[in-house]
Amino acid sequence: MTNDEPTQTETIETDERDTDLSSKEAFCFPGDYLYLFHGKNPGGSEYYENLKGFTEKEDTDSSIKLYMMRITKDAEDYQIYRETLAAIYPPADLSAFPEIPKEWFQENSLLTLFIVNETVGENITIEGRVDTGTGYYLFIKTDEGRKLTGIGPARNCATILIPVTKKQSDEWKDIGIYLAGEGEDFIIPIDEMEMQLRMKFSETVELAYKEAIHMQKGKEAAERAYLTIDKGGALISDGDNDDIVFPVRIRLQNEALLSPKKASQPKTYGELMHYRNAVYERFAKKYKTAFRDAFPPDGSHEIEDLDSWIPEGFLFYYVTVPRLKEILKDDQVAFICYESIPW
Repeated sequence: MTNDEPTQTETIETDERDTDLSSKEAFCFPGDYLYLFHGKNPGGSEYYENLKGFTEKEDTDSSIKLYMMRITKDAEDYQIYRETLAAIYPPADLSAFPEIPKEWFQENSLLTLFIVNETVGENITIEGRVDTGTGYYLFIKTDEGRKLTGIGPARNCATILIPVTKKQSDEWKDIGIYLAGEGEDFIIPIDEMEMQLRMKFSETVELAYKEAIHMQKGKEAAERAYLTIDKGGALISDGDNDDIVFPVRIRLQNEALLSPKKASQPKTYGELMHYRNAVYERFAKKYKTAFRDAFPPDGSHEIEDLDSWIPEGFLFYYVTVPRLKEILKDDQVAFICYESIPW
């Protein structure tokens, strides 16, 4: 009996320690991402029933705010995202969002990525992730193919939650989502797009350059011309056409759009658009051009799936090679392209 008593005492003490440890166990996010499907949203038959209206003067929310709430860095940000989703799209099931203690946000941030597209369905897979240091870009395959109906494609909405460390996210000023539906390929393969994102330059810019030369100097001059980026990130060209003007689209880093607290501040549509476009307007003024929200003046290059974009848009701009070299060195520039805008 004498030898049994200490053993029993030790067992009880061990159980108490285990219980104490389990009660203090830190929150662990369930997986490397969580996909929450919300159902039909803008463009579908339930649009007017499920999405709250928004006018120039109305004191209410707009779904564009959800696109702007990209990084939640504390528990308040996380709560604002869920409240905004509930206010804008009441059918969303908020119970699917995990309860995250505020202590978790001391070392972590959470990407809250709202997506709307006709290819969004019950499931997605993340095919690739690119971290350029100042930007973060996701390549996502959805489980729905594209559909055409008499009244336009029915679009669905969802949220993707991705935990990242504070150290990872602190320098991000741009986030992009590339969507491909079932049976589709990405417009540009992931490995090629990763290289272009790191260089901030799409090879489609050379196409615009050559087209402009062809129109002004002829076919032979266009065939001799080239415009690309070297391994050091410098723009190099044939040097014979520095006076040729050609169109590009410029995407800017826009960190102001990444916080739910900041994105929830505008109350009317006019305030929201000013808030969204301010960085582009300042950039356009700096380079003495007019701000255009993504499209050429003639509308000749139509772009699909605008509702899956992050709403910073692109600045449409006419440049020469010397001016493009100057712009590429600007720290605000995230990406320059011509025809293909994959997000």
